[in-house]
Amino acid sequence: MRILISLVLLLTLGSCATLSEAECRAGEWGLVGYEDGAQGRLPEFIAQHREACAEYGIAPDLDQYLAGRERGLVQYCTPQRAYDLGRQSRPVANVCPAAMSSQLDRANFRGRTYRHISDEIAELQRDLNDYQRQRSRLDGTASGSDVIARSLNGSVSAARFRILQLRARRAQYATWR
Repeated sequence: MRILISLVLLLTLGSCATLSEAECRAGEWGLVGYEDGAQGRLPEFIAQHREACAEYGIAPDLDQYLAGRERGLVQYCTPQRAYDLGRQSRPVANVCPAAMSSQLDRANFRGRTYRHISDEIAELQRDLNDYQRQRSRLDGTASGSDVIARSLNGSVSAARFRILQLRARRAQYATWR
């Protein structure tokens, strides 16, 4: 099953041209490698470029590509990048030096935590807005609505308090450090 999935992914990815004819003809393989490294792509990604350029009779320069990719990885393999990826709920690609792994994992975790707390705040804010709409609809209605209004007031207060708590907690994760 894994082989089938891998084959489907390879064919799907391979069907998308990674470079235009002009990019293939420019032959700036160091720059192409740099961009791929800065995106955290594996060195095997050159196979897609090779396929895209083959239809124009052009072959990538592997040495230039790999040297450029290494320079690009310097941009990718940073705690700030790992944190930013975490805030997008994305992992760090397994392309960085092993010695940096724990630092990048911590930064990514902090970014994911920030994102999770932000999502929770957004959900509570939607609930708060809903409570306030319900409460405003009750104003001036039948006499039994005061019990419901008090309940909604309690829900509004609880949501506001929880949002304040979460904002304070989120501030602890506002950077990768």
